[in-house]
Amino acid sequence: MFHGTFVFDFHDNDLDVLIPEVEGHVYRAGSWLGETELVCGEDHDHGAGKHEGPDTYTLSGVEDGSVRTLPLEHNLMLHETLVKDVDSRLHAKIRMPLPDRITTPRRGHLENNAENFEHAELLPKDYQDYLGTLQIFTYRFERDNALRLSCHPEHTLWEPAFSGGAVTLHLFAAPEHLHLMPPLNERKSHIQDAFLKCMELFEDMPLRIAKLPTNNEFDPADVPSGAIPEETEDLAPRIRRFAQLGRMKKDERDLNLVWFPSDAYDGDPAGCTSCGNRG
Repeated sequence: MFHGTFVFDFHDNDLDVLIPEVEGHVYRAGSWLGETELVCGEDHDHGAGKHEGPDTYTLSGVEDGSVRTLPLEHNLMLHETLVKDVDSRLHAKIRMPLPDRITTPRRGHLENNAENFEHAELLPKDYQDYLGTLQIFTYRFERDNALRLSCHPEHTLWEPAFSGGAVTLHLFAAPEHLHLMPPLNERKSHIQDAFLKCMELFEDMPLRIAKLPTNNEFDPADVPSGAIPEETEDLAPRIRRFAQLGRMKKDERDLNLVWFPSDAYDGDPAGCTSCGNRG
């Protein structure tokens, strides 16, 4: 599950998940509620000098799939060339096999017009008024102990754990707290800033969000078997929920109320968007 701001650069036989450096974002990976910082550790020697550029991770232990696009009805898919210095604009990137299936259960609604986008004429013809805020890639695998997310042979970042008949890896590139202040640049919103950082990975792509999505829809039918809707929650609302849980425990209140549906899935439009590119 990819929560937040990513650019999925699809190729014929694999894809690169590009994670832009965005002010205010934290970067984490791991099993649900057990995610840790997405860090490779100390500089490591690849046999040809010190590692340069962003940390590059590999997902291994899964079987190759064939899906080469995000769902077009829920996402912005570009056909653009990446800038030559793209690595300098990234916090990290992940090389992954193509998945068997991709769903986008959370997506923000933003119609294709000049009121919502600067340079709306640059939107591809297959854009259908939605920007994905959560992507779920589904893979098959033979052995759970072969699953790894790592940046070099001695490194491991994720301890896979079966739950509900599946193993789920969560990756976050999103704020840890709700957006109380805009970023320190010309944008008025953190959401606009995150979208800007995605577009800056492409050559001559001045497409910008002028208005925020009107709502952030959630469709539980797009959550694959083996996962549950609670896992799809963004990081900032989750942390707010944990704080609420602590206060309710302290006050000896009914802790079941912490999952009141209108609080957990209330159409919050603040989810950071992602996009795809057919490389």
